[in-house]
Amino acid sequence: MQTFCVEAAREAICKYGTPEVIHTDKGKQFVGKEFTEFFRSLGTKLSVSEEGFKGNVLMERLIRTYKHECLYLWEELSLKEAKEVTGQFKDYYNRERPHQALGYKTPDEVYYGHSCCIVV
Repeated sequence: MQTFCVEAAREAICKYGTPEVIHTDKGKQFVGKEFTEFFRSLGTKLSVSEEGFKGNVLMERLIRTYKHECLYLWEELSLKEAKEVTGQFKDYYNRERPHQALGYKTPDEVYYGHSCCIVV
């Protein structure tokens, strides 16, 4: 797994340049010798979440929801289409989709005190 992560990092660096800092959780692929030495050799600072994988729980849940309720519904999308669908999903997720953790209210209802009513 470390080799895969290093190869993915090499590709990203070729495309976007060397990062000053890379922040990860405490997954073994990110704290292993191959991965850490690779970034140290580039002069990149390593930052590791104190909470480990638990610090990513909310983001992982959002990504899972995004994949299952949005991306996986499409067989194939161009980058332009993916951006459009993602924007629509973001609006739906925040304005229309009730969240169990929020007492079956939408994030907009909880954080902004209003709901969005879309008339079709």
